[in-house]
Amino acid sequence: MFASSILQSISAVPTKSKFLFFSSSDRSNLNLMESLFNTHYSHSHHHHDYTTSQSQSQVVSLKISPRFELSPNSSNTRRLVSLGAGGDAGGETLEMEARAAVAELLREEGLSEEESIDIVSNSPNYVKMLIEGVRELDEASLWDSWKVVDGGGGVGTGSGGSQLSFKEKVLHIARVKKDRGILPFLESTGLNPSTSTHVARYLSSETLLNLIHKVKYVKEMFFSGSDQGAIIGKNAHRMMTNLSIFVDDDIQQTLSFFAKMEARRGGLNMLDSKDASFPYFIEAFPRLLLLSIESHLRPLVEFFEAVGVPKRQIRNIVLIYPPIVFSNIKKEIEPRVQNLKKVGIEDKAIGKMLVKYPWILSTSIQDNYEEILSFFNAQKVPKEHVDRAIRSWPLLLGSSTTKMKSMVVHFGELGVRNKKLGQVIVSSPQLLLQKPHEFHKVVAFRASRCKLLLPLMIVEV
Repeated sequence: MFASSILQSISAVPTKSKFLFFSSSDRSNLNLMESLFNTHYSHSHHHHDYTTSQSQSQVVSLKISPRFELSPNSSNTRRLVSLGAGGDAGGETLEMEARAAVAELLREEGLSEEESIDIVSNSPNYVKMLIEGVRELDEASLWDSWKVVDGGGGVGTGSGGSQLSFKEKVLHIARVKKDRGILPFLESTGLNPSTSTHVARYLSSETLLNLIHKVKYVKEMFFSGSDQGAIIGKNAHRMMTNLSIFVDDDIQQTLSFFAKMEARRGGLNMLDSKDASFPYFIEAFPRLLLLSIESHLRPLVEFFEAVGVPKRQIRNIVLIYPPIVFSNIKKEIEPRVQNLKKVGIEDKAIGKMLVKYPWILSTSIQDNYEEILSFFNAQKVPKEHVDRAIRSWPLLLGSSTTKMKSMVVHFGELGVRNKKLGQVIVSSPQLLLQKPHEFHKVVAFRASRCKLLLPLMIVEV
């Protein structure tokens, strides 16, 4: 009786109907019903007017509660359909038709059915926007003022818009927007609607297929691999707190990016999350998706590998110093890497240093190196000592000589000058980044410790 009543209901469905809704508390009959439905459909394909052809872009589907869609014209004969909870049957039908319309639009752009379904299921805001657009035009009775080209996706000579089905209306609005499927795809990658719209403006010349290929490559190279605890976030924070020089535009963009990340829930630690970092990075640097894989991104990866950066850690460089990805390899990056050798950094150590301190490749940082040398030369500190201090504590490159001067003056008051000063900065270069009152606290603490240990040392002797 269960299956028989279903088949009778199916036979009564008009040609243009898309879904039949019913409820059943008897889950044990589900498989039997599905089998009978598919058998009945295959036997009746040429004899009943409720069957439709694939070329007509119509699908006879059976909507089963709890939320299964059986689609005989699809390779996925049984799928879970993600719908808004608590919606009425009519609302769910409209949402499913809207999803089907977006999936059809994506297939027109060259995507497979599976790819289309995956994107649609992860872009609910885009689908909702199209549904609201249709409803607004319906409520204002504006469809009759439009002439819709059948299947053309534009406005021109053709039938009146009021004659369209809901799915066709959704398709029409999506085509008029001319986003070519890019907006739902960007949302499916984690971008919010406003960011997706902003980023899409940069991608007007990109096809959807090329964009998908590029995003896959970018994620694999710069946003994949196992999460590294909070290493990237910690190194980004150290950069923010230790820079005290006038910075160039690249460093300023990086600091602005970090400031926005720090203001969000999770802070800079989100840089270490491959899932969370991608949408925020693209929001700040949408031009990344305009770069060519073959002529720029792949050569950039190969260059960093050649200087000793493991492929899995190239993401550290890009996330801590994003503008590097836009730099010209031959004219900018290579010369700056060569400049690091002036500090005495060996080839095998360059890769390790770039993973932690990629911002040392910026022009303002490299110019500051000359300022540091000039300052310590005036203090009669040998260049060799300065270079050793920088190699062991690269954060010195981001410190202004004005900040260092206060500590050097304080050392002088303690009798530490010239060669002795050189010996101090080699053994403890981080002292140059401290403030005099902080240094006093450390000295006072160590002095008190020495006084406590002195009697014990005398007894032992």
